[in-house]
Amino acid sequence: MNPENMGDIIQHPYFYGIHDQDKAENGELKKTHIHLYILFPGPITYKNALSNFQELGQIAKVERVKNVLHCWNYCIHDTEQARKEGKFLYNEDH
Repeated sequence: MNPENMGDIIQHPYFYGIHDQDKAENGELKKTHIHLYILFPGPITYKNALSNFQELGQIAKVERVKNVLHCWNYCIHDTEQARKEGKFLYNEDH
């Protein structure tokens, strides 16, 4: 997934975080990955949402969310759970 051309493909409001500092339980860095959230303008089927994501390339998981603010906080690891686990706090501009 190339963040530079996502807006041209998605055509909906979105935000994402590039996770390049996540560590595995053994302390080694995990493979760089992106958390992407698309804000659809109304009800959408899982199949339609999945097709939007698939246009971007390799997608591991698509799920419905209820709280966008929580997603943002999860995206940058600014949650109580992330702090407890000592996760890297990403900059909001990352």
